[in-house]
This record gives sequence, structure tokens and C-alpha cells, in this order.
Amino acid sequence: MALSAVVAAPRGAVTARVDALDGLRGWLAVVVATSHAVGVLAPDANRLSSLLAADFAVRIFFVHSGFVLALKYFRSHDRRWPEVMLIRRPWRLALPVLAAALVGWALMSICHPLPNRIAALSGFEMEFSRRILTPASVLRQGLIDPLLLGRSIIPGAWWTMPVELYCSLALLAVLVLWGSMPRVVRRTIVTLYVLLVSVVVLSRRAAPVLVFQSLDGAVRLMVILSVAFVFGALLARLSASETRPIERFGSEHRLLAVAGTVLALLVGVAPSILLPVVFQNHSVLQILHLGCAALVVAAVLAWSTPKRLLQAPISSWLGRISFAVYLIHIVVQQTVMAQILVGLEDLGLSRPLSSLIALVVSFVVVFALAQVLTMTADRAAIGFGKPYLYRRFGLGAGGTPVPPPAGSPELPLNGVTASLPAES
Repeated sequence: MALSAVVAAPRGAVTARVDALDGLRGWLAVVVATSHAVGVLAPDANRLSSLLAADFAVRIFFVHSGFVLALKYFRSHDRRWPEVMLIRRPWRLALPVLAAALVGWALMSICHPLPNRIAALSGFEMEFSRRILTPASVLRQGLIDPLLLGRSIIPGAWWTMPVELYCSLALLAVLVLWGSMPRVVRRTIVTLYVLLVSVVVLSRRAAPVLVFQSLDGAVRLMVILSVAFVFGALLARLSASETRPIERFGSEHRLLAVAGTVLALLVGVAPSILLPVVFQNHSVLQILHLGCAALVVAAVLAWSTPKRLLQAPISSWLGRISFAVYLIHIVVQQTVMAQILVGLEDLGLSRPLSSLIALVVSFVVVFALAQVLTMTADRAAIGFGKPYLYRRFGLGAGGTPVPPPAGSPELPLNGVTASLPAES
């Protein structure tokens, strides 16, 4: 089967975007937002929250990040790609996060959260600080704290940001050095990494959580969730292979692949069913959960039917705004949605109808704000520094390796001789 279509790029350019996976990320962002909305509107709806499986969706996000970060490298075998991404990664994440924090601060100033009323209506205990934020303090609350393991008082899914930052930087650093390492060094690094993960997993049976300002909890969480990025990089390597092993396996062993995908989805939605198998070790269960997330990504890469569905216009649009949706949906739900719910209840509307209207309006606001953030902060983060770095590393303005002028030096990059522009 053919690989999913990628966005148009200049001839000879190396691309790292798979449209179907972008569409998957978009729908998963909606799943996460819906799960959190249900948590506010009906905290006792445990079955519905479980079926939405927001935790599993986040694990798939991490696998997808590892895939995207590694795909250009494995398609080109050129270490300049991870070098450029390693430099750009901090502000690629930081600018949208800061913009989302500013939006959250504005919403909290305009639509004051109503923790007492919401607790009385639905039972949801909103974490809300009455401390007044200033634009200057938002820089810390919305950027420095989320990325440096501090607790922000602006509502948001901030715990994933340090995981995304540090795990992606570690993966890119390894890719930069990987091709120049002797095979024995590679094997040693892999062995040490497996030992590190094993020690962290087996040393404590409880599932790791990010305890803000606790280095121990943060390190354990990073080590375990780094496995998702490794799984994503391995999928990128397979996807970049000319033999297309993922598609071939899905075609030649369809029944086994379907059974594996169904099992992965089942475990992803209800991971606790495997607790007896892993002897109640929640840390081991986390690794299996990440493996199931990788299997879902592999299924999307393998089969044409999910590709077609995830490349539809609505899926593509959700994929484009997915990062912004993820960043701002919680603060919209705890301000705009909460205000609407309380107001409709005061007007005498029934609880189900009030909840439905508040949910729909909150999604309209989330999508509208996400579109604006995508067109401004996200676009700026993607483009900032890219032309300069591409020229500096000889990659061309559109990601096409620059043809070498006569007499330019040649450097061996991961077994492939690549030419760099002569010094001016």
C-alpha cells in the first residue's frame, strides 16, 4: 500500500508530515477536550469519561511527536535535519504556550471562573486561585512554570509540555549523533537506556505522575514517557524504508494486524484490564499503554481506509488547529462554559439542556480561538528562524538540500556523502 499523501513540497525537499496522522491528532484533540468538558459538566459520568480515553489520546500524541521528529532524518539520513529541529524546538513549543496563556489570562479576566457555583451544580472541584494576574506574571505562569515543572494557576493541560520539550530534545540530540557513532557505542546506549527504563519501572509499582517541583516524580515520568517518543522514532524508521514493512505487514497479515489493533484500542480505553497480567504494577502497565498507542499509529500508516477518513477536509482542519485546541480548551471550559452553564441554570433551563448548550458554545469558542492562535502564534513559531537556519545548514529555503558550488567540501553524514555550501 502507498504511504499517505504528504503536503506539497518543493522538488527534492524532505517532508515529515503525514496527512492521516495530522487528522488523527486533530480528532484526538477533540476527544481530550470532550473528556475534560464531561469532567466539568458531569464528574460522576465515569463510564463516559473512560470511553473517551483522554490519557490514551495523549500517549498517541507523544508517539506522533517522536514519529514526526525522526521522519526527516530517516528519509534523508542527514543529521542536519535533527540539528535544525533541536535548535528550533524550544521556541516551537514556547510561543504557542505563551500565546495560550495570554488568552487564558484574558478569559479569566473577562469571564471570572465560578468554582463555588460549579461545585454546587455538578460537583466538579475547580482548581482556581483568586490571585490577580498581571501581563508580566503571565510570562511566568504561562510559559516558564509549564515548561520548567512549575504549577501554573492558569487552567490548562500544562503537565504535558515539559514531557514534550525534554523528551523531544533528548530524541533529537540522539539523532544528531547517531550516524557518527560506532556500532558498539550505539548498542551500549540502547542497552543502558533499556536498563534505565527497567529500573524506573520496576523500582516503584505506582504509576508515575508529575508532582510539580518534585524532581523525583518528574524524572520517573520523563523516563517512562520517553518510550513513546522512541516508539514513534522506530515507526518513522520503518515508514521511511523503501520496503514499506508497515504497509506490507498490514496487507500480508491482515487478520493478525486487525486483531492487534482491536486489542490495542481495547487496552487503550481500559488499560486496567491488564493489571492482573502485570501483577498490579502500574508502571509496567504504562509501558504497555504506550505500546498500544504505537500500534494505533502503525494501523493508520498501514491501511488505506483510515487514511482516507483522516485525510478528509474536516480532519485536515482539525489537525492544523489541534495543538491550539489542546492548549486552550480547559481554560475556555472553566470560564466561558462555566458562565453559560450557571446563567442557563439561573434562567430555569433543565440541567441536561443547559449542559448541552454550554458544551456546544464552548467548542465553538475553542475552535475559533484555536484558529486564530494557529494563524498567528503557531505560524510564527513554525516560521521563526527557519529561513536563516535552513540557509546556515545548507538546507535551502524550502527544505531542499542546496546543490554544492564547485569546490565545496563534502562531509560524510551517516554513511551518505552530503555536500555543504562552500564558505563565502
